[in-house]
Parts: sequence; structure tokens; C-alpha cells
Amino acid sequence: MAMNLLHQRRCSSVGWADMVRDELLPWALADVELGDQTLEIGPGYGATLRALIERAGGHGGRGR
Repeated sequence: MAMNLLHQRRCSSVGWADMVRDELLPWALADVELGDQTLEIGPGYGATLRALIERAGGHGGRGR
């Protein structure tokens, strides 16, 4: 299913990435320790993935 234009703009914005990093993930992962085997599955522009990598202290793990 394609995103509508407003959804596409919001999800690819710096404001959304900041909200995911600063509000959503800290709330959702309060008491969860992420490790080397963390897997994020989902469509989108990567805001959640980038924040998860940062939070886990990783570097993406591509090619491992």
C-alpha cells in the first residue's frame, strides 16, 4: 500500500526522526536492553532503524 503525500513527508522529516529517537523509542524500550542480535522489521524511511542502531551502540551490522 502506498503512503499518501502527507504521510510520506512526515515520515521522512527530521522532526519525525527526532521524535522517534527522543520520545517514541525511549518510551517503547524503557527496560529493554538492545544487543548485537536486534532485528528491526518494517517499511519506511529508516528513522526507527537509525535510532535503534544508535541506541544499541552498533554500526548496522550489514554483511555480517
